[in-house]
Amino acid sequence: MAEGASRRFTAAPFTSCLDQAARGENAYYGETDAWLRQALQAYPVAGHEVLVFGSVQPWYEAMALTHGAASVAVLDYQPCLVDHPQVHWLGYPELERQPRTWQAALSISSFEHDGLGRYGDPLDPDGDLKAMARAATLLAPGGLLYLSVPVGRDTVMWNAHRIYGRVRLPRLLAPFSFVAAFGFDAARQDVVHPSVYQPVFVLRREAQS
Repeated sequence: MAEGASRRFTAAPFTSCLDQAARGENAYYGETDAWLRQALQAYPVAGHEVLVFGSVQPWYEAMALTHGAASVAVLDYQPCLVDHPQVHWLGYPELERQPRTWQAALSISSFEHDGLGRYGDPLDPDGDLKAMARAATLLAPGGLLYLSVPVGRDTVMWNAHRIYGRVRLPRLLAPFSFVAAFGFDAARQDVVHPSVYQPVFVLRREAQS
C-alpha cells in the first residue's frame, strides 16, 4: 500500500498511455521510446513480471503491458496510488521487508538522478552506481534490465541529473553483462551536455557462480 501517497495514477491516464503505446507512438523521450520499443521487440517481456524504476506518469508501465507483461511493479521513493489491476506501487521499505526478484526491469531516465536529492532520495555521490548494484539483486538470474541514461561527456548537472561518458558509463554498467544497445553512438560520449540523447541498453544479470 502507498501510505501517505500524494500522487495517483487514475484509470484515465492509464487508458490514454495504453492507447498511445498500442499505436506505436512515442511520448516525452521521443527517440528513446522508439529505441525501447525496438529493444522490447528484440528481447520480449511477454508473460513476465516487470519492475519499473521510478515513474512520474504511467507511460513505461503502459509500454511494458502493451508488450505483453503479465504484471508491473513500480519502485519509487514517492508514494503513489495506482488504479490498474496489473500495476502496483512498491516502496523501498516494503521491498526490504519482503525481498523478491523480477524477470525483467525498466529504468528509463531514472538512475542518473539517484543520490542527487531531486526526487526525495538521500544525497550520495555514488547513488547511481549503488542503484545499479541494487537493481542487479532485484532481477532473477538471467533477467534483463532495459536501461536508458543521458550519454555524453561525463558531467554532473546539479542537482538535476548525471551525463555518462567514457569514464562513468562503464562503471554504471559493470554489475551486468552487456546484451545489446539501441541508438548508441560511442562517439557521442565526447559531446558536451547532450541533454536529450538517451540510448537504450539491454543488460543481463548473470547467475552467480
